[in-house]
Amino acid sequence: MTFFSEVMAKLSYLIGSDSEYRFYLKTYGFSRVSIKKYFLDPYDLIFKDSTPDVLLSESHQAKFSNHFGYVNLFPLFFGYVEPHSKELRRVMSLLSKKNDMISKDGLRSLSFSDNFFGTKGNYWRGKIWIPHNYLLLRGIINHYINSTSWNSLFNNLRKKIVHTVCNNFEISQTFFENYNGISGDGSDSEYFNGWTSLITLIISGNF
Repeated sequence: MTFFSEVMAKLSYLIGSDSEYRFYLKTYGFSRVSIKKYFLDPYDLIFKDSTPDVLLSESHQAKFSNHFGYVNLFPLFFGYVEPHSKELRRVMSLLSKKNDMISKDGLRSLSFSDNFFGTKGNYWRGKIWIPHNYLLLRGIINHYINSTSWNSLFNNLRKKIVHTVCNNFEISQTFFENYNGISGDGSDSEYFNGWTSLITLIISGNF
């Protein structure tokens, strides 16, 4: 919502709609502040999903989810984690943990150390999805690439996800909806040329 309202404010400004520009700019401002106010756990400095009633609570005492996955990275995807902040250093430390969120094949949808990893349907519990990999790469290069650590993370993740998709394509001659979070194999998911086609933008560097 923060990103969408920001885009709508820019479009409204370009077409000269002053009232809509002010409306969307106000919405963007409120939403931007709300990210840290309602979704940042002050105890471990991780952005988290929280209970739906947190916005209605006067104390704002959210009950945060104790799982760590792609959901926690949305503020990073769109550059809403402040540069040089403790929150940014915290998320870097989590992404840098060997074979946890980022495997040899790309960014997983759920941390490997999470108790839910690979359980039940496993649809969002560890699979590698190209949209999340694209959004992370896009977020880094557009907002955090000046840091040596983020530059290294960007280059390593890009190589991994390109290898995963291209290696599977070489074997099967198709794209897959997602890829296994342990083996990188896509054959246990559906043939899919939708968002997995984002790999072309990742290869070309169009972020």
